[in-house]
Amino acid sequence: MKKLFLLLSIVFMLSSCGKSEEEKLNDMIAEATKANLYIPESYDPVSTDCDTLARNIINKANIQKSAKIISLTREAEGVQAQIEMDSEQRDYWRGKYGEFYNDYSKKVQRGEEKRDRLKAQAKQLFAELLEEYNGKREFCGFIVEHKFRAKNNMGNVMFGDIIYILNKDKTEIVAAYDTSDDDFIKFIQMVDAMQQIGEDYNIEEIDLADICNNIKTRFEL
Repeated sequence: MKKLFLLLSIVFMLSSCGKSEEEKLNDMIAEATKANLYIPESYDPVSTDCDTLARNIINKANIQKSAKIISLTREAEGVQAQIEMDSEQRDYWRGKYGEFYNDYSKKVQRGEEKRDRLKAQAKQLFAELLEEYNGKREFCGFIVEHKFRAKNNMGNVMFGDIIYILNKDKTEIVAAYDTSDDDFIKFIQMVDAMQQIGEDYNIEEIDLADICNNIKTRFEL
């Protein structure tokens, strides 16, 4: 997970906050963090990194959209695998037993229709993310990564890592994301992939399966 904030910094074009506001920021982050702990008095801050946010596509809707893209793409790959098996059976029965040949031919056709539908849905969602990512860039707030130690409900000391999104004047937390959440981790990797694609692209030429297959879980990072 050490790579995560570095990736966030690259993807969202960040620059450091002023040190004069460090105390107020730490107090606000500490209060928000302790509010979600089983044992608030066990809270022990480790580090707080704050940077300006030049664009903000980090939101629950987009995180869910990213997860849906991955799910649809992988389902399409599973359907493709079944198509290949059914195609082998269809070809085996060609000219031997017409009923089996026809049955497998229909299975292949239905599979191809389902695969294409899944891929089209995933591509449409990805196109929407790309359009938003490549939209106008302007200062829209701050992004903070906060690492800490605290006891869980069993009394064991655990490490935590939270991403907070702040408003423009740094007085309010507008969103918070646990960096151990798989969907969040995968979303950040997808945004990184969109950065690699850039603004000049043909959506039909993008290999979405390759992008999704290269996205890793938190245990694989």
